This record gives sequence, structure tokens and C-alpha cells, in this order.
Amino acid sequence: MHVAFESELWDAAVSNGVHAVMLMANALTGRQTGLSFADKDHGQAAEYLKQVFGESCSQAREQMSQVLNLKALVEYEARPCTRRTASDVIKRVDRFSSWAEKQLPEPPKSG
Repeated sequence: MHVAFESELWDAAVSNGVHAVMLMANALTGRQTGLSFADKDHGQAAEYLKQVFGESCSQAREQMSQVLNLKALVEYEARPCTRRTASDVIKRVDRFSSWAEKQLPEPPKSG
């Protein structure tokens, strides 16, 4: 996502961001429940995240929703993404990623 943005490939940056939040959310919900979101309506994935994590994920859910709202634009519409849209997606994905990392257990200490 960041490399695509730096290369001024706005559509690729947005598409990578969309897939990044979906994959991160599936990893987290799968870890918690043994199940990942499998519905064809990706817009509902953020609601599934909320079902699993409750209100503690409200800001992360909002970031995810805003990114997923661009899935159709980048994957199905002929209209290209802009630098501004790609920049916004990167900020949202980075915020979501920061939240997601906090949901993971600490790695075991070696030694």
C-alpha cells in the first residue's frame, strides 16, 4: 500500500488498503472465534468485527468501514482514485493496524 502510494499508483494503494483491513480483521476475528467473515457483502465485515470485539473496537470499526466503502470504487468503477483518496485510506489503514496490533498477545520472550 505504501509502496504503491509512493509510486503514485493511487488505485493500487487503495485496493491494497481495502484488502489489508479485510485480512487484518479476519485474522483477529478468526483468532477470537475460530471463524472469519465470509459474507460476499464486505461492507458487513466491520459489523462482524464489532460483534466479536464489542464497543472497544468502535474507532477501528469506523476506520474499517470508511476503507471498505471504497472497495467498489477501486475494483469495479472506471473512475480512478485520487492522491487525496489514497492518502486518506493509508491513514485509516494505519490507524486500524495500530489498533489490531494491540489486540494481539505479546510474543513469548526468548532466553
